[in-house]
Amino acid sequence: MDFTLPAEIEFLKENVRKFVKEVVEPVAMDIEENDHIPEDIIEKSKAMGLFGLSIPEEYGGLGLSMVGKCAIYEELGKTHNGYL
Repeated sequence: MDFTLPAEIEFLKENVRKFVKEVVEPVAMDIEENDHIPEDIIEKSKAMGLFGLSIPEEYGGLGLSMVGKCAIYEELGKTHNGYL
């Protein structure tokens, strides 16, 4: 059985990893302490499609399969849970 993720999922996963490291992690403790996600992070998350992972593309989502969603959630899970 081949467990290789499709190239587009790997690309998205890498972008999410970079987003978490460069954008979320620097303010993660503030997010947790204040129970507030900065608007710019929400907007960047929307632009990346993180609010529509499994929504079909024809409705504005990414249309990911369960495996694709899990790959992205794996990256998001590497930061503090206050963001999720």
